Formats: sequence, structure tokens, C-alpha cells
Amino acid sequence: MSIMHYTVTAQNGESSEPKAQYNGLLKNQAKAQARALAKEHPDCHVFVSWFRASDSQCGYLNPDGSYAIEGEAW
Repeated sequence: MSIMHYTVTAQNGESSEPKAQYNGLLKNQAKAQARALAKEHPDCHVFVSWFRASDSQCGYLNPDGSYAIEGEAW
């Protein structure tokens, strides 16, 4: 089984730089961090992205638990 690494990013529309970013998280950590950031920064779009090194696949983990190429904000 290949490990997927998750990144949580809080981004507002005013800047290209993220307001907050957490890298190298496990799935449960990423979900908890995304919920916390969405609550802490309601003015931002919070996304959870993932990367799997074994086959270089990447995408998003959405709030409903689905994986997709296009992410939905938490």
C-alpha cells in the first residue's frame, strides 16, 4: 500500500501567497486541520491536496470524503 501525503492550504482571493499551509500530513490530520482552518479563516478557501509518490498521482480530498481532480473548499 502506498502512502498518500496531504497538504492543507488556506487561500484568500487577494493574494497568491497562502494565508496558511501545512504539508506532509496523514489523511486524518489533514481533515482535522482543514476543518480548523476553515473555522479560523472564514474569509479563505481551504483545500486539501494529496500526492502519492509511488505513481505520481495527485488530486484533492473534498469535504464529503471524495477524491477528485478539482477540489472543493472546506
